[in-house]
Amino acid sequence: MMPASISRYLASRGIRGPWKIAGTDRGDFRGAIVIPALAERDSLLATISSLAENPPDLLSRFLILIVVNHRRDANQDDKADNRETLALLSGKKGISPALHIGWVDAASLDDRAATDLEKLAPFGAGNPEPVFGVRVRPSRARQVGAAGVHLKLVLADRDAIAFQMGDRLPLCAGTVEAAVSLGFDDWDGMRRLQLRVRDLRAAPPPVARNTATTSQRQFNAHTSAAR
Repeated sequence: MMPASISRYLASRGIRGPWKIAGTDRGDFRGAIVIPALAERDSLLATISSLAENPPDLLSRFLILIVVNHRRDANQDDKADNRETLALLSGKKGISPALHIGWVDAASLDDRAATDLEKLAPFGAGNPEPVFGVRVRPSRARQVGAAGVHLKLVLADRDAIAFQMGDRLPLCAGTVEAAVSLGFDDWDGMRRLQLRVRDLRAAPPPVARNTATTSQRQFNAHTSAAR
């Protein structure tokens, strides 16, 4: 079971699902140290090793959570580095057994993922199409189609189309919450991953929650007290 604090952290960043925490089945951690990783294969082990110097009783109560991610348009070197990072975490080579390590592979939502989802079709009653949640400020948005009836936008560095939602363009000036499905845009002989917006609304104000920074401060405070 995923701890509620970690679920809230993941829900505030990009797409909620189909991500899950790998590497641990425990759900009773007191907190988590969340480490975002983008092409950090060489430095990640040093970061993890430094955490192993803390008292064992504290380490037993905290999850070290690595979130491996990259932009859709990241260069191939960064993508390859992230794949090697995930392999390193999976093998736990060079990682102290005193540490409870988990990781989220947030780098694999790509054309292959959308293609795999297509294999679940046809969708309908009894087999609903997978829908994911996005909370983000669109980097671009414009009306398209006759009389601007549709909305074309970019969510979390991914192209998206919202049919019959052109009137919601003003919402895109701020953070939005969108329900999206994965699909492809076939145009001029090219096939590109595209998010299909099923619903779109202005995001409500964020509620107080434990972020990675807060968790890190709490962990350091406990460590200092223990010493």
